[in-house]
Amino acid sequence: MSCITLFLSYSLNVVLVTELALFVFVLKYKIYSEWTIALFWLCIILSETFLVFSENPLNTIWPTLFKLFGYVMLCLCGFFKQKTLRISYIEYLIYGLLIFLNTYVVRAVIAIIEPFIILEYLVNLYFLLGCALIIVAAFAIRYRLMKDSRSKYFALVVVFLTLAEVTSVIAHYLQLMALCYLEYFLFLFGLSFCVLFSVLENKNDKAFKLVKVRGV
Repeated sequence: MSCITLFLSYSLNVVLVTELALFVFVLKYKIYSEWTIALFWLCIILSETFLVFSENPLNTIWPTLFKLFGYVMLCLCGFFKQKTLRISYIEYLIYGLLIFLNTYVVRAVIAIIEPFIILEYLVNLYFLLGCALIIVAAFAIRYRLMKDSRSKYFALVVVFLTLAEVTSVIAHYLQLMALCYLEYFLFLFGLSFCVLFSVLENKNDKAFKLVKVRGV
C-alpha cells in the first residue's frame, strides 16, 4: 500500500509540473487577454500545490477552496462570452430546471460520501463546487450554441474537468485509488483544451499560427 501511495504522490507532482509548464507556455506567448482565464489557471495551480505539500489533502479545505474560486472564474468567463445575448423565458425555464435537477444529484452524491468526510466545511465546499460546475456547464452549452469557433474548446474544458472532479471524489472517498490516474489524465486533458481556447483568442500570435500549421 505504501508503494501505491508513493506512486500516487509522484504522479501528483507530475501533474503540478505539467500545469506549471502549460501556464509558462501561455505566459510566454502572452495569450492571456482574459483575466478570468488567468485567475482560473492560478487558482488551479495553487490548489494542486496544496495537494502536493499537504500531509493529508483530504483533511484540509485549501485545495478545494482554490479550485472553487477557479471554477467561479470559469463561470464568469462563460458569462462574459454571451452577456450581450438575450435569454428567452423558455431558456430560463429549461436551464433553471436542468440546474435544479443536477443540484439535486450533487446533493445525493455528497450524502453518499459525507460519512467519510472528516471536516464539516468540506461538505459545504463540495456542494458549492458541484453547483459551480453545473453553472459553468450551462454556460458552456449556451456558448456552444452560438457556433463560436472557440466554444467547442470551452465546452471540452468543462466536460473533462467535470469528469475529473467526479472521478476524484469516487477515487478518494470510496478508496478506488486506481481511478486517481484517470482523474489526472482527464484533468490535464481539460487544461490542454484550455490552452487551445486561450491561443485562439489571439489570431495574430505566434502560438496561434503554430497551432493552425500543425492542424490542431
